[in-house]
Amino acid sequence: MKGVRSMCYMFKIFFLAGLVAVVLGTPGCNHPAPQSDLPAPLPIFSRIHTVSIHVRDFQTFNNAFHFLSDDLKLPKNWGQEWTPAAKARQMYAGFWAGNICIEPCGPYDTDEFESDARAMFFAITFLPLESSEASARELDRRALVHNGQKVFLSVTDPHLSGGDRGICIMDVGPEDREKDKAREAELQSEFAAAQGGPLGLTGVEEILIRFTCDEGRRRWERLLEPVRPNAENLWRLGDSPAIRLIKDSRTGVAGVVFKVRSLATATRVLQDRGMLGKVQDRQVQIAKEKTCGLTIFLRE
Repeated sequence: MKGVRSMCYMFKIFFLAGLVAVVLGTPGCNHPAPQSDLPAPLPIFSRIHTVSIHVRDFQTFNNAFHFLSDDLKLPKNWGQEWTPAAKARQMYAGFWAGNICIEPCGPYDTDEFESDARAMFFAITFLPLESSEASARELDRRALVHNGQKVFLSVTDPHLSGGDRGICIMDVGPEDREKDKAREAELQSEFAAAQGGPLGLTGVEEILIRFTCDEGRRRWERLLEPVRPNAENLWRLGDSPAIRLIKDSRTGVAGVVFKVRSLATATRVLQDRGMLGKVQDRQVQIAKEKTCGLTIFLRE
């Protein structure tokens, strides 16, 4: 789908435009404080659609591409491997992970990577409950700053996103959304037929989101209303991956947790392939040198 294939590029443009609006005080981006006497809010979005990965260079793009396609055996939704003949400024690809897409893209010259990491989770993209216009009205109501774009609505509130981290609400319209759903059904059949690849993946269980202070957590809670966390500190959005908030020195997506059919089997496969990272009681980590520096856990 055309809108989805250029998602990372379009999000980058709108996200940066939104940051400028925050700094300059563009009309429409300075919102009043939320009023407690208003009725309970409607959800801003229906589900998570994509988690994007930014890469340092084209070689890292290829490494991430092959990690997702060859090591994890995720069905490809769009995109291709980089070659010099492509003469592209950035590359994009999307892989179906059972319940969301994972999209490596880049490189972008404004990215700031942590230490020696060659890739980072960049953004989380939601689908609106109704439309981008309705989502924008709810964001205004909750005093959460956004850029107001129609197709890719970027949430630019500095407590939620900033620098190279972002939140996007994608509204491609009902016709393209139906095509997208039909394509996802095809990909899910392919994913199921492969039984989740060698690791036995069943989907993304959690997306780990960083916040830097108590106000950041409060704004995430405001963004996710009326969903409330369960006893395990997880915000569950229908059949999407759950969101877990983690206090950190930076904002953004910290990592993802895949669910597997058998953790013991997945651990043996990782060990046999030299991909086993940290081992904990209920989960294991894929070695970061195999994921280009991305934090990826497996859990039964």
